Amino acid sequence: MISEIIKKIKENDRIFIGQPSDILVINKISERMIKLGIPKLTEELIEFYKEVNGLLFNGIEIFSYSNEKVVEPHSLHTIKNIYEYNRSISFGKDWQFTHKFLFIGKSDEELYALNNVGCKFCIVAREDYAIYHMHSSFSDLLHRVLNERGGIKQSDFSQKKKLLHDKLKKIILTEIINEINILQKLSLPIEEIQINENLSGFVSCKEDHPLSNAKLNVEIIDNIILWSFNESEPYKLSLKKYFNEVEIKIINKTENNY
Repeated sequence: MISEIIKKIKENDRIFIGQPSDILVINKISERMIKLGIPKLTEELIEFYKEVNGLLFNGIEIFSYSNEKVVEPHSLHTIKNIYEYNRSISFGKDWQFTHKFLFIGKSDEELYALNNVGCKFCIVAREDYAIYHMHSSFSDLLHRVLNERGGIKQSDFSQKKKLLHDKLKKIILTEIINEINILQKLSLPIEEIQINENLSGFVSCKEDHPLSNAKLNVEIIDNIILWSFNESEPYKLSLKKYFNEVEIKIINKTENNY
């Protein structure tokens, strides 16, 4: 939950956070985003901004929202304003590629965004806006990027589960690609299949492709992975082919351990 992430952020004095401003400013920004054709702030983002008016840590920057500038006192770096940043892009040459995103932060090579397609929080490349990772919540995205750079410590169980989860996603992607490209001969690049942290996802290929905008459904029942597109008959895959019994139990354990 976002409240747990905020608590951990405040416990780390190496993370700079801007002091929260008037809640009315947040609501007005969300309304102005809609007028630009940009996704509005989610309830989770609003909860975050009630406590944190921008964040800076080890190359990670989460944009501020207040009318006043938010400046980190040691580096004198001014955190970008979320509305001004998205407004500037809306008038840029890349608008046709970025209009589905609400950009909420950045790092050296990546942008953090809310994807209007499926309402997922994404890590995207700054060069071509390719999606690296998708998360079902802002707290999951924030936890990931801060954990990768030492801002939030993760429990041993969570680290193990994340490694297994990443391995599982790669296995599912490989199985899907083999089925589509080799058996069905539909020619679909692997980067056009997006899978988020809860293993749901979609296909973001060209509109004339048979699987364009298809919804990917993944379900794990005991030791079996069931995956399908839209409402088609699911394909079956055994977890035992790739994982031992202990690993399967960790994969099936669903609670978050921040």
